[in-house]
Amino acid sequence: MRVASLTKIPVPGAVPLLGALGLLASLSAAGAQQAAAPAAAPAAAASPAATAAAPPADPAMIAHQRTLVALAVERYIRPAYASVADAANSLRTATVRYCAQPSPVNTDALRGAFGDMLSAWGRVDFLRFGPATVDHRLERVSFWPDPRNFVEKQLRQLLNGDQLAGIDLPRLKGQSAAVQGLPAFERLLLTAPKEGGVVPDVKAPDFANRCQLATLIATNVTDISAALRDDWARPDGYARLLLKPGPDNPVYRSEAQAADEILKALITGIEQVRDLALGPALGTSPDTAKPMRFPFVRSGNTLVLVRANIAGLAQLIEASGIADGLPPAQSWLRASLLFELGNINRVLGTISDPPATMAGDARDRAKITYARISLASVRDTLVGPLASAVGLNVGFNALDGD
Repeated sequence: MRVASLTKIPVPGAVPLLGALGLLASLSAAGAQQAAAPAAAPAAAASPAATAAAPPADPAMIAHQRTLVALAVERYIRPAYASVADAANSLRTATVRYCAQPSPVNTDALRGAFGDMLSAWGRVDFLRFGPATVDHRLERVSFWPDPRNFVEKQLRQLLNGDQLAGIDLPRLKGQSAAVQGLPAFERLLLTAPKEGGVVPDVKAPDFANRCQLATLIATNVTDISAALRDDWARPDGYARLLLKPGPDNPVYRSEAQAADEILKALITGIEQVRDLALGPALGTSPDTAKPMRFPFVRSGNTLVLVRANIAGLAQLIEASGIADGLPPAQSWLRASLLFELGNINRVLGTISDPPATMAGDARDRAKITYARISLASVRDTLVGPLASAVGLNVGFNALDGD
């Protein structure tokens, strides 16, 4: 894994502020009349995970909500998905080269490309709304968490059965999401049976089959990633719904509802790391730990993904300006959130043990426990003082009910 990959996605300042403000100027003014429209529930098929309370009457608050959404789209969401598409394409190229010639150089390139893909994906997998929810794209790129080990079971059926002989990309897309994405790819080319972090034996009878399926998966992930990038980039795509709320908008009836989507994404990211990526694997003691529940533990990339999640959350806070320009009584929120998230990533970055063993090491457990406690504190700040400061009333998020 390469720590440098944590900084590959453009920093929040990559898109000039004037560009985002220009985007706002080009929109039809929603106006105070739309902003004050009742927060009626949108159509069930397209409604956000929760409906914000009626927007505040304060025009400055409405303007802040409108601006933070525009900045989030232009300075974070669109660039992040573009980076995912680039990383997926690089992974496909590395896979083709490795399968054609599994040399040490190509093996290292494959592992690096996979780590870079996880670093890019970790910055968007908490954006569980919009294009990511179409055609089960989230699950098809990364079928996780997988406590019942569906990925392993269904891969085994494919590799050991007669379905693989006639499989092509369209047929793969018709298979279960469990065998279409990155967890399946990891098991095929980056993990040998009962071993962690090694590639399979190139002389094994099933190596050619593994390569065939892994190449199709890499192509599938590339196609999905390109679709996500393009759907967000289109002027008439999902971004338009976020940027132009109003009574005729089928998803967001007010600026508050659109801004609430960004805040809920931050909360989803916090809970995803704390309660899904770290908690179940850590257990209550080394004896109850289940290290194979860590995401991407087999390739040793657990912390690559987790640290990318946390870095992405901090970048989204900065890029959107959600905690910028608040009244003096709330001006501490931005620095506090960024400090805590930075500290969490710094502490996790000091863990050097493989993910498969860190849940049983006392020092590593202490660091992970610190991270989980701090993440809970960040969540409390988001749903309490920050939500209040920007006029939002957070309801259910994308993970509620999971």
